[in-house]
Amino acid sequence: MPQFVRAGSSVPVPVQTVAMGLTHVAITVIVYGLVAVGARRLLRSAPRRAQIVTLASGVVMLGIGVALLAEQVPAIVKAV
Repeated sequence: MPQFVRAGSSVPVPVQTVAMGLTHVAITVIVYGLVAVGARRLLRSAPRRAQIVTLASGVVMLGIGVALLAEQVPAIVKAV
């Protein structure tokens, strides 16, 4: 964010930073709220899709876990 802060502005730098941070938080809450409402409507109207999303999420989490474990294998083997 430093590229958006103007040191020569009449508004102090901390105030500019807080304003940008609050703007980011507000936009994030709105976007994630809309995504949540849309997902809820979609998944309630199609229970089979909800099962597929749950399964896919589980598979992705397992994949991430395997990737993290594989990343640590060289350090584990070296320590032994």
